[in-house]
Amino acid sequence: MFFKYGFFINIMTQDKIIESNAKRIRCIAGPGTGKTYSIKGRVRRLLEEDSLIGPKIFAVTYTRLAAEQLRNDLCKMGIAGADKINASTLHSFAFKILQKEQAIKALGRHPRPCFKTEMNVIYHDLSLDFENVRNVVKKINAHASMWARLQHEEPGWPDNDEDKKFNSKYLQWMNFHKCISIDELISLAVKYLRANPINDVENFDEIIVDEYQDLNKADQKFLDLLSKESRMLIIGDDDQSIYSFRYANPEGIREWYDNQSEEKEDIQLNLCRRCDGNILSLANNLIENNPERQKEPLLPLEEKKGIGKVEILQWETHGQETKGLAKGIKKIIDKMQLPEGEEILVLVPRKEFGTKLKEELNKLGIGDVGLKTSLDWNDKELGRGICLSLISEERGDLMALRYWLGLNNSTWHKEKYYILYKYCLNNKCLPQEVLNNEELCKTLRIQKTLYKRWCELKVEIDKLSGKSIEQKLDLLFPPRESTEKINKILKMIHEQQPRLSLKELLTEAIVSHTEEKDESKIKIMTFYGAKGLTSHTVIIGGLVNGIIPGNNSDKLEEERRLMFVALTRAKNRLILSSFRKVSRRENVNLKLNISGSAHYLPTEASRFLTELGPETPVTITGDNWLASLV
Repeated sequence: MFFKYGFFINIMTQDKIIESNAKRIRCIAGPGTGKTYSIKGRVRRLLEEDSLIGPKIFAVTYTRLAAEQLRNDLCKMGIAGADKINASTLHSFAFKILQKEQAIKALGRHPRPCFKTEMNVIYHDLSLDFENVRNVVKKINAHASMWARLQHEEPGWPDNDEDKKFNSKYLQWMNFHKCISIDELISLAVKYLRANPINDVENFDEIIVDEYQDLNKADQKFLDLLSKESRMLIIGDDDQSIYSFRYANPEGIREWYDNQSEEKEDIQLNLCRRCDGNILSLANNLIENNPERQKEPLLPLEEKKGIGKVEILQWETHGQETKGLAKGIKKIIDKMQLPEGEEILVLVPRKEFGTKLKEELNKLGIGDVGLKTSLDWNDKELGRGICLSLISEERGDLMALRYWLGLNNSTWHKEKYYILYKYCLNNKCLPQEVLNNEELCKTLRIQKTLYKRWCELKVEIDKLSGKSIEQKLDLLFPPRESTEKINKILKMIHEQQPRLSLKELLTEAIVSHTEEKDESKIKIMTFYGAKGLTSHTVIIGGLVNGIIPGNNSDKLEEERRLMFVALTRAKNRLILSSFRKVSRRENVNLKLNISGSAHYLPTEASRFLTELGPETPVTITGDNWLASLV
């Protein structure tokens, strides 16, 4: 190892990423192997030695926060031009292209993005023609991936009658309501660039793509179109591919290199600087159970071999696990088993597990706890705030109106709204025109439902009249659990870009996958939320068959990859926890499908705990673990 570009780097691996001049570069980077350092080192070289200017470099990140962090870190190092590099999510850049080129209207669509809260309305409305909500969700995800559900399929158009019918109904619904979904921004950009190879889209000298394994075929096609004249580096890890629900498959990064016809270079980072050797050994043993892997195991640094504390616990019930882990965390902190400046990361398979654990920690007097959860787009208070924000700025917003009319009804008044929707289609009029006519609403038999909601909407909008953006944010997103997070996110963006309207703030927040920074001593989150994070001590709870892995055998390999991601967040100490039984109610709520009529039903520790190899420590009871924390 030697010092260069401001980093200690591995001569045989990271140096290759920084120095390579190949037109196409693939880097398979396992967890903790220094891909972020490599990206920074490469950008520094491009700016300082190759004399590229910032705007000619495009770094694709998964979140807005990651993009900001990259720019900030480079600027702190005093790299001239670092503040000018293009760093954003792929969806954000696609939206920028579509807006700049007036492409959305050219494609016969409308530029108003449909927010995730509003997607529930679409699911229910379309379920009248397509069996159920779950089926609609799958088809919308397929539409967003341009109907390429598998890696070998080419993004394009639906090729069977059912998909064609859905495509037609979906587009009719979206065009009537004058909106597009966030997830179809990529597919729209692909369609536009395919049809218009001569355009004003930025020509980059270098494109760097992080987390390539999380991209579906439409995303990949978008990058192919952007990089025709560019050099491109993709970085990722097929062992961390965990987003099959949006048709992102590990084959994407596995097959990329062989599909490149230009000068290319393949690099693998497998020296893990993060995890102690004992933790890394368990992770390697686990992931080796997945077939079709052609990779060397992760290696620890020499000084980390043979060290690392791993504990495996089991509790009687889920409730005892929650209370026991809270007590254990308190003991770890009180007994100073956590080095100064370090944190505890707690990973749970379900959001509700984290909520209960935080409550128990608070009861024990531990307040420095951050519960990281994605915004709950099903939350009606959050949806109400977004809906009123949009209508207060644009009274003719049809998507927000549709949301309001169905709000607080379990099926979103989909049958009643279908009557209104079909009437408007047949008579070429707007819903507002119908709703302003009480007699017509009586005739259509929507007076007691949709017309009533319309009258209530007028009252709410009057309350917001004349209010500033800051006042609207505090009124519509008050400091309560469901809305406090979006309030902070929107205010953060408003401080950075004060000229944006409220609608533009919401768009920026959601299109860019905005996150908050969390400085809490104890961080609790789901497995999915942990990607990119690391901690001295990691606790993984709820490791029970039926939860992780779930009961769907088709998802087994992906869930094993998810578990691999969770294990490799730990630097020095790893605590794995399961419970032995659940109540009948928990069995139903957790969808464990355990048969039996007893009050408590038996569970089994996750099969993944049996795949950790010969170095796996003996499982002890939770009570014995608590007693050992002295």
